[in-house]
Amino acid sequence: MPPATRHPPARPAHARHTRGAAVAALLAAVVLVAGGAYLLFVRDDGPTARDAAEAFAASWTRGDDRGAAQSTTRPAVAAKALTADRRGLDGATLRASVVDVTKAGDDDARARLRLAWQVPQFGRFAYTTRAALHRNGDAGWQVVWDPRLVHPALTAATRLGTSVDRPARASILDRDGRPLVTARAVVRVGVARDRVKDVDATAAAVAKVVDIDAAAYAKAIRHAGPRQFVEAVELRADDFAPKQAALEGIEGVQTVEDTAQLAPTRRFARALLGTVGPVTAEQLERLGPSYDAGAQVGQSGLEARYEKQLAGTPTRKVIVRLADGAPDRTLRSRPGSPGRALRTTLDRDVQTAAETALGDSGRAAALVAVRPSTGDVLAVANRPADASFDRALGGRYPPGSTFKIISTAALLRDGLSPSRTVPCPPTIDVGGGDLAVAVLVERGRSGGSVAAPIAARFLAALGG
Repeated sequence: MPPATRHPPARPAHARHTRGAAVAALLAAVVLVAGGAYLLFVRDDGPTARDAAEAFAASWTRGDDRGAAQSTTRPAVAAKALTADRRGLDGATLRASVVDVTKAGDDDARARLRLAWQVPQFGRFAYTTRAALHRNGDAGWQVVWDPRLVHPALTAATRLGTSVDRPARASILDRDGRPLVTARAVVRVGVARDRVKDVDATAAAVAKVVDIDAAAYAKAIRHAGPRQFVEAVELRADDFAPKQAALEGIEGVQTVEDTAQLAPTRRFARALLGTVGPVTAEQLERLGPSYDAGAQVGQSGLEARYEKQLAGTPTRKVIVRLADGAPDRTLRSRPGSPGRALRTTLDRDVQTAAETALGDSGRAAALVAVRPSTGDVLAVANRPADASFDRALGGRYPPGSTFKIISTAALLRDGLSPSRTVPCPPTIDVGGGDLAVAVLVERGRSGGSVAAPIAARFLAALGG
């Protein structure tokens, strides 16, 4: 009988299932590893949408507007716009950061950007904006150019800009609190930016006629909008007349009739009160960041000494400008403060008498009227009238016979005639009075003989 065939013992059913599951798991792991390797080494798509957004923001933050534009779908258009916007904000620095990026499909994404500008003389101007991104074949992810990614209020025909609104300059008052100035006819002389071809030549020609800083004016013209009127100086109507022909012959010059707060006449306390005119480069450096090219500032006298009190501070704005430079809307505003009036001890009638006494003489002379009981200065007049030097208060001279003018004034008030010879006793009673007058006349040794008639005319003008 043949021997019985031996068979291996049968495996349980659950063991067969366990082995199959292990094999399946191993195969799945191999597939995952292979797939990961494929994605890593074969399907690497390069920079992501966030990478593209952050590269754009980094270039923009560095001030590389053209570099940032290269990250967009329209580099040439974007470069022009980014440059114009930064220039419009007076060369502001920017910190641009990516807040988040979300996918909007296989080849599209949306990003939020936080923009924080530091605008000269304005300060921080920050807001959030949005940008679209698109994956464009071999070019990879790019920022879709849209003016609204710079600011939501912009279009292709607008740009960012700044503006300055200065408050009306405060008055200098007399002793009674009345303005020593009033509204009088003036002519504002300037140029129309779009009519100026050679900025330096035009600025120099205007400066020669109206005596302003040519370099500062040229800078103001360059920073103006395409159709902006850039003021050079403000002249009284009678001062403009002799300069009119010369100014009209300069390319781009325009004039605007207006009114301004001025003293009764150009020579009325001129050296003391001072004048106001366009700021110079030296003044800009001294006055600080609240001033910019084109500002009107005190050039001499009290107008210069109390410049910041009289001028106040301007309201500054970040705005949207149209293509022609005209303002379209205000985005942010920082309010200024009004100027504060300056009260003096001057008496309008006494000052007028002092100007009358000195007349139109070109000789260097000065007259000061003081109330001895209080020390108040009632009048300060200087000649030559066009000089800014206040020799009456700022001049330093040997005393000489200066006090004789005071005693002469008292004698004249007491009825003494200028043609009479005055005796010289030890003492004389001239009746007192509460007005002392000092007259200074330079040049030559005949000052006393000139000063006495001036004092007499002064008293006559006062009616005394």
